[in-house]
Amino acid sequence: RPKNVKKLTGNTGIGHVRYTTQGANDSDLAQPFTTSYPFGLAMVHNGNVINFRDVAKLLHEKYHVLPKTTNDLELIMYTFASELRVKDLDRISVVDIFDAVETTQELVKGAYATVTIIAGQGLLAFTDPLGIRPLVMGRRDTPDGPVYAFASESTCFDYLDFEFVENVGPGQAIFIDNDFKVHYKNQQELPKAFCVFEQIYFAREDSTIHGRLVARERVRLGKILARKVVDAGLKPDMVIDVPSSGYFSASGLAEAIGVPYRRAMVKNNHMGRSFIVPTQAGREDVVKKKLNPIRAFVEGKKVAVVDDSIVRGTTSRRIVRLLREAGAAEVYFISSAPPLVSPCIYGIDMAMSTELIAANFTEEEICRYIEADKVIYQDLSDLQDLFAEERGHGGSCFACFTGKYPTGDVTRYLRHIQEERQSHRAPDKTLSVSAK
Repeated sequence: RPKNVKKLTGNTGIGHVRYTTQGANDSDLAQPFTTSYPFGLAMVHNGNVINFRDVAKLLHEKYHVLPKTTNDLELIMYTFASELRVKDLDRISVVDIFDAVETTQELVKGAYATVTIIAGQGLLAFTDPLGIRPLVMGRRDTPDGPVYAFASESTCFDYLDFEFVENVGPGQAIFIDNDFKVHYKNQQELPKAFCVFEQIYFAREDSTIHGRLVARERVRLGKILARKVVDAGLKPDMVIDVPSSGYFSASGLAEAIGVPYRRAMVKNNHMGRSFIVPTQAGREDVVKKKLNPIRAFVEGKKVAVVDDSIVRGTTSRRIVRLLREAGAAEVYFISSAPPLVSPCIYGIDMAMSTELIAANFTEEEICRYIEADKVIYQDLSDLQDLFAEERGHGGSCFACFTGKYPTGDVTRYLRHIQEERQSHRAPDKTLSVSAK
C-alpha cells in the first residue's frame, strides 16, 4: 500500500506476486524469503525447482540446514547462503558472490529467475543455466545517479520510466554494489531453453522477451494458422478471440484469410485467468462470470474463435456453448498453440498429462467433446520454425508440446507432483468423449 511504502527507508527493495507451483497456496509462503546470515539476505524468484528433495537432503546433510517450508525458493536461498558463508565474510568480493551463484546453479535444477538483496553489499540477479524464465534489467538516470531495476517482464519499465538495458541471459548473474557499479558473471555456454509458452500465453502482450515483442509474435501465430483454416475448407463470417490472450492471434488470422475481426466476447476484467485457477469447478465458474458474447455480432454467423491453447477442454467447451446460446450458426475453435500433451514443470501450474485432453484424445474426439464444428491446432513444426535459433530466438523449451524436457529425465519429479496433487486436491472430473 502507498501509505506503507512511504514509511520505508533505504535505497533497495524487492517485491513479488506469488503464483503457486511448489508448496501450498499459503500467505506464509509469500515472497520475499529472508535469512539473517550471512549479512542478511532477501530473495524472490520466478520458476520451479524440480530436484526439490535432492536439494533439501543436501542442505540437511552438507550444510546442516533444515528447510522450514515446501517452497522451492527457500532451497535456492539456503543453497546460495550456505555457499556464501564459507567465504571470508570480512573481505567478501564480487568473485565470492559469483562463486556462490555458480555452485547454486550446479546444485539446483529447474527454472529460476531470482533477485536478491545482500544487506550492506548490493543487489544480485541470476538465472538458471538454461534461462527458461525471463528476467530483464532496466535503468533510470536521476540527478543523484543511476537507478537499476530487475523484473520478469520489460513492460513494467514503461510505467516506471526506466529504460530497458538487457536480458539477464541463461546462467548469467548481475551484481550491483552499493556504489551502483554493475558487475557481470558471464552466461554459461550451454543450450538455451526459453519458455515458448511465455510468448503464446503467459507474458503480457506489450512485453519484449529476448528481443521479440510478444504482441507481434502472437499476430504471426495467427497468420500461420490461416493455411490450416483454408485447407480445412472453413469459411467463417468473422474471427473473434477469447479475451485477452487470443486477441493478437485472432487479428492475425482475420487479416490473413480476409474476413472481419470482431471483438464479440466481453471480458469482466475483475475476474482472473481461468487457466491458473486450481480446481475445475473454479475454472468453469470463472469462465461463466468472465465472458459474455455479444449476440448481435454472432447470431446466425459462422464464427472462428481463437484462444491461446486448449488445456483440459472444459473451458473451451464452455466458450463454445456460450457462443451457441448467443445464436452462432457454426463455431470453429482454433488454438494458437499446438496440442498440449505434457505438463510444464518449470513454473506454470499446468495440469498433469492425465488431465490434458490432447494427451488422451484425438483431434476429432476433442472436437466432439468441446461441441465445436471444427477444431484446429497450430502445427508444432510451424511453432518450432517461428522460434528457431537461426531466427534469432536462441533456443526454446517446447516440453509441454513434446514431452522432451531440457533438464533431462524428469520421471521421478512427475511422479512426485502427481502424488502431491492426489493427496492435496480432489481430482477433476474424468473426461468422457462420445460420438454425436
